[in-house]
Amino acid sequence: MAALAWLASRTIEQDAALARQRVQDRLDGTASRIALELARRLDEAAHALADPAAAAGVSLPADSAIVSVTRDAVTERPAGRPNWVDAA
Repeated sequence: MAALAWLASRTIEQDAALARQRVQDRLDGTASRIALELARRLDEAAHALADPAAAAGVSLPADSAIVSVTRDAVTERPAGRPNWVDAA
């Protein structure tokens, strides 16, 4: 009888461990997909912004600006956006 009780408790422990592993696997898979999508979007933005002519057509969020630095000038697009936001 004791052996049967031990076997039952061991089976329950293994089921719980398997359930935790499945949750962890799902979380890992989701995190990997998010990281890949973020990397893809960053790569896409980097390619779009690498060419100043192509960057002119890039749509920006309201809190963003493109700053270009050359030997002769520093320009921002769109002009007039603040370069920082005081968090205080």
